[in-house]
Amino acid sequence: MWRWELHFIHIDKPTEASFAKDLRPVRMGPKDAGIALPVRYHSGWKGVLTMIESADYQVQLHGSDAKSGKLDSVEDGLPTLEVASPPEFGGPGGVWSPEHLFVASVSSCLMTTFRSIAAMAGVDVVSYEDNATGALLRGEDRLYRIERVTLRPHVVVKDERYVDRTVRLLEKAEGVCLIGRSVDTLITLEPTVSVVGED
Repeated sequence: MWRWELHFIHIDKPTEASFAKDLRPVRMGPKDAGIALPVRYHSGWKGVLTMIESADYQVQLHGSDAKSGKLDSVEDGLPTLEVASPPEFGGPGGVWSPEHLFVASVSSCLMTTFRSIAAMAGVDVVSYEDNATGALLRGEDRLYRIERVTLRPHVVVKDERYVDRTVRLLEKAEGVCLIGRSVDTLITLEPTVSVVGED
């Protein structure tokens, strides 16, 4: 089994680190609790990056009426989130819908994956923003699906020498993001990078 799990990293120094070479898949057996990869920091310090084998995420849904409900995660102590059908499907509007949460999941996964990779690559990120869009389509089978998610991350870096590298890291992050790898929706990346003070 080949797994990329960049969301679950545990390193002693979470900044200014990079792999000795580009990210690469890691072979994991069914009995492995995790696997450690060598990490070389720009300061010269060496350490390991631990990748977990698996994790479970618990969510409780409490339906309040035909079109809405509330989400909780008691185990993780997350705040209650109200959810409902979007207005297109008879929902009240002004409430997070499953469609919005789907797009948000893909978008936020790219952000967290990129920020992890960028930190290990020693890229000094000033800010990160994304204006993501999910395209809902009705197929020939008359059923709906999110056909495409377009991600438009805009990253601001401190130095011009990071610009091209940041674009490559965004593309790499999109390829290994676990949410993107878990869905069959087409994910399109339209990144832009600028240097602080240019915007």
